[in-house]
Amino acid sequence: MSYLYALLIGIDCYLPNRLPDGASYKSLEGCVRDINHVEAFLKRQFNLPSKQIYKLTASNVDGSNVLFALTKGLSSTWCVGVATEPIKAHAWVEIGGKPFREVNNFQHHFRKLLAA
Repeated sequence: MSYLYALLIGIDCYLPNRLPDGASYKSLEGCVRDINHVEAFLKRQFNLPSKQIYKLTASNVDGSNVLFALTKGLSSTWCVGVATEPIKAHAWVEIGGKPFREVNNFQHHFRKLLAA
């Protein structure tokens, strides 16, 4: 039994892509692809089973919730969190500090790691 575990994080999409001085920046490309390559390497080189590899990714964002907030003049926050038992990741939008269009009490299952 291997005691090796891997947590792989690949984030291509960063929001709001705007700096306080008004400058903007592009989302990245290739981060998610790269951790998929690292996962394949770990499986091949160390025979690491999938159940011992945890991946958190953000390839793109469903903009519908953010768009809704913008059309209503509301400020929105894009969040990413993780849960254990079983391990999983989730991204969501908050408006006024509260999850928007999510099932009741879902936030009790996820620990917020990132808010942008």
